[in-house]
Amino acid sequence: MKLSEIAGLLTNAAEPERFRMSNASDFAERRPLLEKRGSVVPVRVTEDADIELSRRDVARLCSHYIAGHLDAVELAYVADALQLSDRVTWTDEDTSEYVAEFTDPEINGPFTIERAQAIVREIEQHT
Repeated sequence: MKLSEIAGLLTNAAEPERFRMSNASDFAERRPLLEKRGSVVPVRVTEDADIELSRRDVARLCSHYIAGHLDAVELAYVADALQLSDRVTWTDEDTSEYVAEFTDPEINGPFTIERAQAIVREIEQHT
């Protein structure tokens, strides 16, 4: 997955379906590994862009999830790529904490549509 692809998804410059297709092999590799407790799940990210992630970007990711443009596995992969990249900065601590909720259902529990909707509402109230 390329950071530039994530940036395109965040700015609506890239169509979600094209994003999904471009990263389909990474997503397919991840799905069965998530079903095995304690398995190592690889995250491949090409750091070809700088991203400053804001709360609005988090709301966009949640909106893509709510609309079905990304499923929970795909959203978690994007979140892991953002968290692991040295070229991603966070506008504030809350932004980082929201993104952390998208990952690792064993620790955080499953990320639900209802939680995504609540995050969007929280962000809209504070902007």
